[in-house]
Amino acid sequence: MKKWLKMWPVFLLLALTPLHFPAFNIDYVLVPLLQGGGILTGYKLLIFVGILETLELWLWYLGWGGFVDMMKRLFEEDINLAKKVAGEMKADGYFDEAKISFIQNHDKLINTSGRIRSFLKKWGVAGAFILGLIPWPGFRVIPDTICGTAKWRAGFVALALGNFTKTAGFVYFWGRVF
Repeated sequence: MKKWLKMWPVFLLLALTPLHFPAFNIDYVLVPLLQGGGILTGYKLLIFVGILETLELWLWYLGWGGFVDMMKRLFEEDINLAKKVAGEMKADGYFDEAKISFIQNHDKLINTSGRIRSFLKKWGVAGAFILGLIPWPGFRVIPDTICGTAKWRAGFVALALGNFTKTAGFVYFWGRVF
C-alpha cells in the first residue's frame, strides 16, 4: 500500500484528466450555462470560474512537480528502471508496468512540446502569460506541465494570470451574448 501512496502524483493527474473533456470545459460550457441560466453573472461568475480554473491549473502544476520528484525517487530505488523504460528489461508486475507507462507518456508529452518549450525559453514569464491567454480548450496543460516539471513558479503564476485574463474575456463575451 505504501508504494501506491508514493504514486500520489499519478493518481492526481489521472483524476484531473476527465476535466479536459469538452463536457467539462469551463470557458465554452460552464460559463454559458451559469450565465445563460442566470445562476451567476458578472463579477461573481468571474470570481467563481477564475478560482475554479486557477485551482485546476495549480493541481496540474503540483501533480507534475510531484511526478518529477517521484521519478527521481523511483530511479534511485530501482537501478534497472531506466532499462525497463527503454524496453531492455521486462517489467515486474502491474506496479512496474504502471510506472513505466506513465514515465513513457510523460516523456512523449515533454518531447512533443518542443515549440512551446522554446517559446517559453525565449519569452520567459511574458511568454507564459501569453500562453495563458490562448483560448483553445486544454491548451494550457502543456505549458502547465512544463512549469510543473521544471518547478518554475514564476512561469506558473504568469500562466495563471494569463488564464484568468482570458476567462475574464469569456465572461464578458458570454455576458454580451446572454
